[in-house]
Amino acid sequence: MSGGKIFYHPARPVKIIDTTGSGDAFSSGFLAGLILYQDLEAALKLGIFNSASCLTRVGAQEGLLTRKDLKLSKSKIGLKKMNL
Repeated sequence: MSGGKIFYHPARPVKIIDTTGSGDAFSSGFLAGLILYQDLEAALKLGIFNSASCLTRVGAQEGLLTRKDLKLSKSKIGLKKMNL
C-alpha cells in the first residue's frame, strides 16, 4: 500500500516446471524495479515477470532475467519507458 493505494497485478500464465526460487526471483525483480524506476507499479511488473520466467525452468537461478532480457521483453511487461 502506498499513498492509500493498494497495488495488484495478476500472475503471468506460464507452464510451471519448478517453484524453487520463484519468491526470490520476484523479490529481486521487484527491488530492481524500485531501483530503476522508483515506481511501485513498475517494480511489481518486473517482479512478476522475473518470477514467471524462473517458474518455467528447474532450479533457483535458471530463468532469471538480465537487463538484456528485460529490454527484449519490455512490451510483454507493459512498461513504456525503460532506462536499462
